Amino acid sequence: VTLALPTPGTGTGTLDFQVIANTGATRTATFTVAGQTFTVEQDSASTSQFTSTALFPHFAAGAGWNTRLILLNTSPSTFTARLNFFTDAGTPVTLPLNLPQTLGTAPVLASTLERTIAAGATLVIDTASTDPSATQIGWVQVLSTAPVSGYDNYRLTIPTGFREVFLPLQSATANTLLLPFDHTAGYGTGIALANTSTLT
Repeated sequence: VTLALPTPGTGTGTLDFQVIANTGATRTATFTVAGQTFTVEQDSASTSQFTSTALFPHFAAGAGWNTRLILLNTSPSTFTARLNFFTDAGTPVTLPLNLPQTLGTAPVLASTLERTIAAGATLVIDTASTDPSATQIGWVQVLSTAPVSGYDNYRLTIPTGFREVFLPLQSATANTLLLPFDHTAGYGTGIALANTSTLT
């Protein structure tokens, strides 16, 4: 990260910085402005280290919607997971992401998030939105260095309470899925499908 240093002074201003292309491993850099430390994360362009692919078939953020993603490491070893966020059209989407297990941190603004998960631990990620009047929807690809399990919970908050849905983390290699449904007493069933390949 290279800072374009402004003229010293007080008050409101703009600080420009440049992040050069990353041709190596995942890395981070920090800089401090007025006593506040900012962290810039840059994932490796390589995905060869990931041996498992799964997906959350749907998320919704903004206009009363919030999605919580939970990844579980049930193995005896630490592994790394990378989450890639996409719109329904398949293009990367940048979202503010809250990490409630890391107290006192500001949301991470990213379309890709990579984290290490300790043995027996969970990783919790909440979507956020900068526009309370618009909803962003899409799906999440999960790459990991070992098999991972988890689920997502997306919730719509309304004046009388909330409505929520739980979806399990799906294997991206499954060619058959069984889907229970319930249309009784006013309930309905929605289906979200995501194409993780480069083919139509």
